[in-house]
Amino acid sequence: MAGLENLPTARQQLTAIAWLRSRLFLNNFRRKGGKGEVIARIFLYPLFALLAIFPIVGAGVGAFFIVSRNRFDFLPYLLWAIAFLWTTLTISTQAQAPSFDLGMLIRFPLRFSTYLATRLLFGLLDVPTVVSSLSLFAATIGIGIARPELFPAAALVLLLLDLTILFFFRMIFLWFERLFAQRKTRELIMGLFFVGMLAFQYVNVTVNSGNHKASTPAEQAHHTRRIGIAMRAAHAAAPVLNALPPGLAATAIRDLAARKPTQAILPTLGICAFAAAFLGIFARRLRGEFHGESFSETAAPAATPPPIAAVPSSPSLTLTPTQTLSSTPRLSPVLAACMIKEIRYITRSGPLLIPLIAPVFMAFIIVTRSGLANHSGPWLLPATLAYVLLALTANMYNILGIDGVGVQLYFLAPIRFSDVILAKNLVGLALIAVEVLITSAIVLSTSATPDLPSLLSTYLWLAFTLLISLTLGNIRSIYSPRLIDLSKFRRSRQGQLNVLIGLLILILCAALGAAVLYLASHIHQPWLPVPVFALLTALAGIFYRLNLDHLEQIALDRREIISSELCKT
Repeated sequence: MAGLENLPTARQQLTAIAWLRSRLFLNNFRRKGGKGEVIARIFLYPLFALLAIFPIVGAGVGAFFIVSRNRFDFLPYLLWAIAFLWTTLTISTQAQAPSFDLGMLIRFPLRFSTYLATRLLFGLLDVPTVVSSLSLFAATIGIGIARPELFPAAALVLLLLDLTILFFFRMIFLWFERLFAQRKTRELIMGLFFVGMLAFQYVNVTVNSGNHKASTPAEQAHHTRRIGIAMRAAHAAAPVLNALPPGLAATAIRDLAARKPTQAILPTLGICAFAAAFLGIFARRLRGEFHGESFSETAAPAATPPPIAAVPSSPSLTLTPTQTLSSTPRLSPVLAACMIKEIRYITRSGPLLIPLIAPVFMAFIIVTRSGLANHSGPWLLPATLAYVLLALTANMYNILGIDGVGVQLYFLAPIRFSDVILAKNLVGLALIAVEVLITSAIVLSTSATPDLPSLLSTYLWLAFTLLISLTLGNIRSIYSPRLIDLSKFRRSRQGQLNVLIGLLILILCAALGAAVLYLASHIHQPWLPVPVFALLTALAGIFYRLNLDHLEQIALDRREIISSELCKT
């Protein structure tokens, strides 16, 4: 290997990496299905941009009013809101990793400084970084419009804050991947995170219950007491929050506005100290990875192999779970084995359990704490089930992603690939059925029970939507599989086209259901939706069955493409 003195310069290496990444990005659209990804991005990106405008404009307007009215005591809350926005977007989007693994660069002769710069620069165009950085930039502009003399100093302080938060998330993600390498640690961290997330949602819905108009003195007193508790908690946490980077940035800007530049130096240095600490911890962990440190769930080999147990002379009479399930009538051993495998995948993975539990929990706290049960009427049950279905159908469009390299066994074993898909669908339907029953019990226990035609039409519409989603999800899983690595905090993302298709299918099915219900209500025929949805469900079931047989040959024809996509490391 050539010495470091013969390596290209850091600028040349970074340019080569940027060129490689751009070619991978462009070539991704040239392969089969790439045009669909382009179309999906054309439709989805304007929607995401429209949603991102609100926090960006809000940050600028909020900073302008805070500075123009000399209410700098509210500035920490604004900066903490931007930091919280960054955290929320990071958890919801960065939990899914890009398709380019920077770890492969370690195989080439590379300086550590170049590798560190690459890891810092890569991902600057991610959604959380762009939206939050633009929010800080908008806050800077708002401060500059209100007090032009503050613009240069505020720009410097908020730039340091932006870099500090960026270094923090780079650090936390890298260490999370280290902790997530062990399954037990991964499950513990995901459990704590999940409990914290649900607790926050419960507090948020409880405090903002939607009942802003208190009709009785007791309700007014309860509302006032709740606001007082929140204010006391905010004042108690203020000293701690002010000692962290967003609070230090607000303190520095406040001192600069009061024409006390010497006092603003200390909080600015505090921000720099946090940034240096985050960068140092990130570089320490990255150096270990750079020198070949690797972690996995496999235990280290023992110094001496354990003795081989003697084989009993008589066969064991203990039945395995597969044998137990396969003995059930009308359930083949292949289906039983695949279903057990899917259940073990789910029960041993925190990232797979969260999407299953969160929708039901959110439906519970929204229905029971926000007063919807008293105002939504007969539309509450269909709307709640549609929300649960929206959260659960995302994984239907990538059912092979969890198998990874194990997908090759499906093509080597003497089994039908359609049986594998059927087993995955049955497990998914069973889980959705359980969640639908729980959600229905929650809604029906807190509101008036709908009449029989409404109940039947709701569940028939749900069955129709599920069958359509399963059918299209199976097709997309064969044509566009994406690897899911549950050992990393950042997982491979769903294709944009899959997201768009899933969203459009739910919207179209919901619009169809609403149109049928409205027509039945308009002509005063409450039983009309029942035969309509029953017929649609039967047709969707026939379509699913025919498509399942057809997918067998499609999967065999595409086995090399599927294996190459899911066997990436």
